[in-house]
Parts: sequence; C-alpha cells; structure tokens
Amino acid sequence: MAEEGRGAPRILVYGTLMIDVVAPMPLGYRPGGNYIAGIRVCYGGGGGNVAYYLAKLGAVTAVAGALGVDPLGRAYEERLQSLGVKLYLARQGSTGIVVALTHEEGERGFIADPGANRHATSDLVVEALQDFKPQVLVIHGYLLAVPDTRWHAVEAARAAAKRGVKIVFDPGYPNMGPEELEAAIEIARLSTLITPNEEEAKSLSAFNNESSASQSEKLKYKIVALKKGWRGARLYAAGRLVAEARPPPARVVNTVGAGDAFTAAAAHSIAVGEEPARLLQRAVTLGAKATTCPCPQC
Repeated sequence: MAEEGRGAPRILVYGTLMIDVVAPMPLGYRPGGNYIAGIRVCYGGGGGNVAYYLAKLGAVTAVAGALGVDPLGRAYEERLQSLGVKLYLARQGSTGIVVALTHEEGERGFIADPGANRHATSDLVVEALQDFKPQVLVIHGYLLAVPDTRWHAVEAARAAAKRGVKIVFDPGYPNMGPEELEAAIEIARLSTLITPNEEEAKSLSAFNNESSASQSEKLKYKIVALKKGWRGARLYAAGRLVAEARPPPARVVNTVGAGDAFTAAAAHSIAVGEEPARLLQRAVTLGAKATTCPCPQC
C-alpha cells in the first residue's frame, strides 16, 4: 500500500469479509456420490477482495466490515494489516464462510453463511468517513443479500454522498428480490460508478438488452461499467456508450473474485481521475489477471 501523504488515492471499502471454500464440481456429479477434487480455502468476500486489490494498486486503503473472534477472523485481520489496510471492524461470533462451486464451463454457484458480516453496520462506515477521510467509497452489494446489513449499505451511501465522497457500487450478486432491488437502486442513484455484470444489470433493470442502455440515465447513474466476462466490458455515461475494452489473453484457473478485481481497478481510476477508456482497460486487465490465480486474492 502507498504511504499516506504521498498523493496516493484514499479509498474506503464497505463489504463482506469471508473465508472462501472453492470447490470444482466434478464432471458427472450426482448427489450421494463420493468425489475427489482440488478444494482450496482462501481469503475472500467482496469487501476483502476489493480492498486487497486496491492495496496492491497502491491506494491508501481502508475497509469497514466484520470478522469473527475465531482463529479465521484473527488470521484474516492480520492479513489485511500486513497489506497496510486500515481496519474499521466489528468483531463478533464466527467469521463468514462461502462455498463457491465452480464448473469447467465457467458457471459458478455460492452457498454462504454470513456469520459476523451481519454486524457490519453503517456506523463503521460513518466512523471511517470521519477518521479516514476517503475520496472514494466502494460498496459491495453482497451486503444487500444479508437482511441485517441491507439498509445499512443504503445509509452508508447516503452518509458518503452527504460528505461529497464519490461512490463506486458493485451490485455483487444477481438474484435480487424486491427489497434488495429497492436498496440497490437507491445506492446506484447516489453512485458515481456502478460495475454490474450482465445478470446483475438485468436485476437492476438498467439493461434488458444492449439497446436499452439509455435506461441508466433514467436511474441517474453517472457511469455504468458493464462487465461481460471473457468478452470484456462496456462503459456507458448517461446511457451513451463511451468505451469498450477486451481483456488480454489469460489462462483461466478460477473466476471467483475477478469481478472484484475489476471493481478495484475502476475505483482506483475514479479516484485518480483517469479518462473512461483508460479506466475500462485497467479494469478488464486486472480482472483477467485475477482469473489466473487459484484463489480470489492472488
């Protein structure tokens, strides 16, 4: 992480801190069978992943979130501290765990126990806004999947917007119900940039197809970076396509966390004021690099 006072951007991340159990689904898997697979246990969670990559990019980074009082939580806290990340943490119960089921075709499924993440309240963000004084707040939308933190994420966005802090919002997951969608749209209205993948964008009703991108203007999004996986990304401003980028070739090992790397690079570019084409190319490049690693944080 860059040293404070050296002109590096100051970025606060609000999101989940999880331990990821990444398990490839064997070909021909059927319930009730026994299979051998290369299972990995990794540091993860949307907030943790974004903070990791921001620190690697040289940003002065802070994270607001929650970890358990168990050995996993202590280990994760030490890891973030080793990266120079400033921590605003609630410590309670057990650390969140997510099982990521990956498929050779690139599809993924997740089973999560939020654990301590239920205690990641907006009070932590308000404290960090006052103390850390970030230029950008990144909100990871998986907080919306947890009823305990859903509206805390909205309150965090409102607090940041009131202080003139730019907001980058990664919706985080596609299966939004009415309450999650209401919260997500409120955060998106306050955001400088949102970074959905195609399924998440459909949930937000920002893009039903490529021709309906102008609906982003209706929701008052300033910039939408639409993640399209191996096909790259597109950047829309007020509903107008302003940039496209394709990722460099990569030997894909694991796609879990690639979208978080994309968001980290985009947030860094927002903080330093880079132009749209540069922002998008940096984001797809870091996202592609993340796929070459066996764990989300490589």
